[in-house]
Amino acid sequence: MDGLLYIDQNTGEIVRYEYTDKGEKNTYEVSKYKEIGDGIRLPSFFNSTSNDQKSCIFSAISSFVQVEQKNLQNYNMINWIELNTEEQLQELYQSDKVAAIFKHSTTCGISNMAKRSLERMSATSDHDYAIYLLDLLRYRPLSNEIAQRWNVTHQSPQILIVEGKESLYDASHGDIQFDEIEQYLTAI
Repeated sequence: MDGLLYIDQNTGEIVRYEYTDKGEKNTYEVSKYKEIGDGIRLPSFFNSTSNDQKSCIFSAISSFVQVEQKNLQNYNMINWIELNTEEQLQELYQSDKVAAIFKHSTTCGISNMAKRSLERMSATSDHDYAIYLLDLLRYRPLSNEIAQRWNVTHQSPQILIVEGKESLYDASHGDIQFDEIEQYLTAI
């Protein structure tokens, strides 16, 4: 979905996003910015509670966010542990160690931005904790099993912090707060 981003020349921040879909012009005004870490702030300009609509808008602005990120250091230093088997899930469930599980949809703009933010968070942290990456498009049955085992509703993107059979924290979509996640993981 192509559209126009309107930038305030004084602040450099997005103030409005416009796009045309099936001949209908849609305008979204920025209501506020949300800090996601390392000086990256995402605009909140949703007139809908529909996650599909949010994903479309985030996908449309992702190129802008990527341009902003070019000025940052390379944050792709995270040591993802790919979660792709029932055996891995069982080991994690039986473990006494705290770990994070990020349920990622590779086709979702929100999920891609959340993944990049986790990479930045991990690169700036000197603590050692496991972060598992579950590709939802390839391993949806494992996501369903995670929801059942830790008694959480399936979402995407979604992050869980677990310790054995206990879910200590879970958040999805716009509720994912990277400063909270880092504080939670580093306090352990």
